Parts: sequence; C-alpha cells; structure tokens
Amino acid sequence: MLTCNKPSKSVSVGRDSGFGSSNLGVGITELVDGMVNVLHAEDYPRPDFNEMIKTTVRLLEEYDIRFEKGEEGFVTS
Repeated sequence: MLTCNKPSKSVSVGRDSGFGSSNLGVGITELVDGMVNVLHAEDYPRPDFNEMIKTTVRLLEEYDIRFEKGEEGFVTS
C-alpha cells in the first residue's frame, strides 16, 4: 500500500512497462472524499530502463509518496 503524507487521501501509482513496441506509462491518482483525481499521467516512447527508474523515484518524491512499512519489498526491477 502506498501512502501520502496527507491522512485524508489514498494514493495509487501505476506503471505499464511497455515491453516491445509500446510506450512506458506512469499514472498517479488520489482518492479524496470519494472522488478520484489524476495527479500525473505520462507516457514515454522507447524509454531507457535506468532513466525510468530515476523518473519513477523522482515522481514518488515529488508527490511525497511512500510505501507502508514492510511493503518496500514489493518494488522490484
């Protein structure tokens, strides 16, 4: 589970790695008072794997998103 430092919000991050000829996509949404808000949605054509790791980490930091304790192992490369 991902959390944001704002207790009234639930945050979700999704990534589609776009293997093959597809673009890589990253989306970040939040649930506030029953409403889903899109915070970030972007696709990257023919991305460099290492650059996308850096981009994902930057987005997590930018939106102040953290994994709940014990869930860190969920992230793999």
